[in-house]
Amino acid sequence: IARPALWWPNGMGPQTLYTLRTRLLADRRLLDQQTTRIGLRTLELRRKPDRWGKSFEFVINGVPVFAKGGNWIPADSFPTRITRARRQQLLESVRDANMNMVRVWGGGIYESSDFYELCDELGIMVWQDFMFACSMYPGDQHFLDNVRAEATDQVKRLRNHPSIVLWCGNNEVETAWQHWGWKESLPAKLWDDYLKIFHGVLPEVCAKLDPSRPYWPSSPSSNLEDDPDSQRTGDVHYWAVWHAAAPFSEYEKQFPRFMSEYGFQSFPEIETVRAYTLPEDHDIESPVMLAHQRHPRGNQLIREYMLREYLPPKDFESFLYVSQVLQAEGIKIGAEHLRRIRPRNMGSLYWQIDDCWPVASWSGIDYFGRWKALHYYARRFYAPVLVSLREEADRVKLYVVSDATAPMAGELLVRVLDFAGNVQQEKRLPVNVAPLASNLYAAFAKSELLGGQDETRVFLDCRLLVGGKTVAENRKFFRPFKELALSRPNISVDLQPVPGGYKLALATDRLARAVCLSLDGMNASFSDNYFDLVPGQPVEVLVRPQPLLDIGEVRRRLRVRSL
Repeated sequence: IARPALWWPNGMGPQTLYTLRTRLLADRRLLDQQTTRIGLRTLELRRKPDRWGKSFEFVINGVPVFAKGGNWIPADSFPTRITRARRQQLLESVRDANMNMVRVWGGGIYESSDFYELCDELGIMVWQDFMFACSMYPGDQHFLDNVRAEATDQVKRLRNHPSIVLWCGNNEVETAWQHWGWKESLPAKLWDDYLKIFHGVLPEVCAKLDPSRPYWPSSPSSNLEDDPDSQRTGDVHYWAVWHAAAPFSEYEKQFPRFMSEYGFQSFPEIETVRAYTLPEDHDIESPVMLAHQRHPRGNQLIREYMLREYLPPKDFESFLYVSQVLQAEGIKIGAEHLRRIRPRNMGSLYWQIDDCWPVASWSGIDYFGRWKALHYYARRFYAPVLVSLREEADRVKLYVVSDATAPMAGELLVRVLDFAGNVQQEKRLPVNVAPLASNLYAAFAKSELLGGQDETRVFLDCRLLVGGKTVAENRKFFRPFKELALSRPNISVDLQPVPGGYKLALATDRLARAVCLSLDGMNASFSDNYFDLVPGQPVEVLVRPQPLLDIGEVRRRLRVRSL
C-alpha cells in the first residue's frame, strides 16, 4: 500500500483497519478462503539507557505513547455468559475514559476474538499475558510441549490484531520467587523450570510466529537485569498502598519506568448491592456482605483509610458512596503523579477495569457495567491534557501534562475561592504547553496563595484556557475533607427532556464535593458524575434512564448526594 492510513491508539489518531481477503485456488477451483481485518502501524518497546536507568515505553508509528488504562479480568465467572454486546459496552467505557491500554491479566483467560476485534476498532492497546500467574510450573518435556502448543495456538490466533502490543510470559511469578519466600523454601529446580518456560519456550514461539511484536518474561520484571521490583528498569506492581495501609501520598514517592499494577478497593453502588442482598443484610459486616468481600482485611482497610480523610458515614448507603470517592481520590493521586513524571514513567495501569461478579473490589466498573466514581475520575485524570497540582514543602506547583503531538498556546487561570464561590485571589499566566511532555509551569508559596485566609475555608481552582475555553481543570484542597469548614449545600436541579433522556442543570449555593446522581431502583447512564459543584458554575448532565421514564418519574427517583 503506497500511502497507508495508519492505525493509532485511542486519542492519537484514527483506528484505520483494512480488510484482507485471501483465496486459495487450484486449477481455478476454490479450495479455501479467509477474510482478516488488519491495522498497519509500527511498534517498538523502547528500552534505552538513560539517567534514571533504562526506559520502558511503547512507541507507535514513531511516537512515544504514555499508556493510560487498567488491568482486565474476565467479565464473568462463567465466560460463556459474556456476550459481544457486554464486551462492547465495557470496552467503549474504556475508550470513553480516555484510556488507550488494557493489560489482559495472566490469572484469567485468553479473551474471545470479539474482545480483540473491539480493541482494534476502539484503539485500545493490549498488553497480553500468557495464562500463567502466581505459581511455579513444571519443566518436564510433556508440560513444555503442552505450553508450546498452547502458545502456538494463541499467537497464531491473535497475531494479526494491531491492538496487541506485547506478549508477556506471566503474572508475578518472577517477583514471587524472589520475594514471597519461595526461593528459600522450594527446590532450586523450580527456578530452572521457570527459565525453560518463560525464557525458553514462550519467547521461542513468539520469535518464530510473531517476530515484530515484543515479548516480556513476567509482570513485574526486570528481564533478569535487576530485581524484578526495580524502579530503574522494566515494569512495577506497587501495593504498599492497600495491602500495607501506606498513605496515598506514598504513590508520589514511587518513580517506576512503567506502573502495570496498583489499586484500591471500593464497594459498588446500592443498586448493585441490592442484587445480592436483602434489606436486613445492609451492614458492611453482615454475612452476605462479608461473602462478597474477598480480601481478608478489605473492610478494615477501607474503613481505616476512610477515617483518615472523612467523617464516619451516617448510614450503609453513605458508606458505599464514600468508599467510592475514597478509592477515586486515592487512585487520582497515583495516576496524576505517574503522568507528571513522564518520561521517567510511561505507563499507568491500575488494578482493575471490570468485575467478574457483583462484589466489593478494586474495579472502576462493576459487574453490571455501572461506572463507579473511579471510572468518572479516570476520564479526568487520563484526559489528553491534564492540569495537576502538587504541594511540596509549603509550595504549590502547577504542572501541565500533554499527550498531544502539537504545542498549544494558552493561559493558566489560578484562583483561590471560598466555599461560597467568591474569588479571594486570581492569577493569569500565559503558557506554551509542550507536546508529549509534562512540565512545571508555575509555583507559588502556599502562604502567598492563601493571603491570610483560613485553609479550611478556601480551595485552589486551576484551569488551562486555550482560545478562552477551558481545556483542563483541577482543584486542590488544603486540608482533608473532614477538616474543611463546609456547610450543607442547597443543590437545585432543573430537568429538561432531550432525545433519549433528560438534561439536568445543577447549581448550588455552597461548594458541593463529589456530587453523585442516581435514579432510585433504576439503571441509568450519566454523562458525568462524582463531580464538584461550585457556586456560580452550574453543571449540565445528560441522564438516560433504562428504560426511558416520564419526567415526573425521573423527578421522583432522582437522588443527589454529596460529601
